[in-house]
Amino acid sequence: MFTPQYSKLVAYRTVALTNPTDLFAMMKHMADSDLTFAAEALSYSSDTKGALPILMSLLDHENSLVREGAVIGLAPNI
Repeated sequence: MFTPQYSKLVAYRTVALTNPTDLFAMMKHMADSDLTFAAEALSYSSDTKGALPILMSLLDHENSLVREGAVIGLAPNI
């Protein structure tokens, strides 16, 4: 059974693949819980050059879950 969190992650992955600049813009206004999923989804981004600076900046975020999402998002690029 799919959870609402899984559904969010799938939605963010879809946007990361199809229109990453929209996801970059949306991330500026997200709550921490959504930002975590969006950061994870950036591992699927079709715009790696645009995703990397965002993910790197999230490594300094005050919320540890957002930092964890950033690490997961960076993993394919390390």
